[in-house]
Amino acid sequence: MQYQPVMLFNKATLLPALLYLIPSAIIWLLLKSVSGRTTIYSILSLPGTMLHEFLHLLVGMLTNAKPVSFSLLPKMDGSSRLVLGSVGFANLRWYNAMPTCLAPLLGVYVIVLVAAHRIGNDYIYQNMDIAIWCLLAPQFSSMWPSLTDWKVSLKSWPVYLAGMLLLVSSSKLPMESAKAFIVRVF
Repeated sequence: MQYQPVMLFNKATLLPALLYLIPSAIIWLLLKSVSGRTTIYSILSLPGTMLHEFLHLLVGMLTNAKPVSFSLLPKMDGSSRLVLGSVGFANLRWYNAMPTCLAPLLGVYVIVLVAAHRIGNDYIYQNMDIAIWCLLAPQFSSMWPSLTDWKVSLKSWPVYLAGMLLLVSSSKLPMESAKAFIVRVF
């Protein structure tokens, strides 16, 4: 049988792909239970940390944020918080901060793509599925931007404002309600 590529957003493959991820979600919950044990958690979270930081790096390069440092070594910050990895940038500006800082959200696409690819062609369980589930489990934590990521992304406040204005103007709210909404927010 000839290999057929999987279309990610095919309705016939999306639900099975999400079902395929259930064991990864269970493994992720077990991983969260050891999050208080710093060394064990750091080691088990490494695949997720790698994807998280790589997405920052890739999107930062694509948006001219000029990455200057990259680290996957866990360390404690000043407030006794564990930082699993980091990427430093020399050119975060209003136009590139949001996509660069929120890049880990692309991790959702990556894990669903891997699952859809795995189940796409006459899926039969194999022992390698256990390894895939274990590698995908840390992605459930890492695909969410950190608090620092969210804060730094606010440099893109003009982009957020434009998006909010576009959302409000395209809604069916009367214009007076939209103006009142904007005044309340700002």
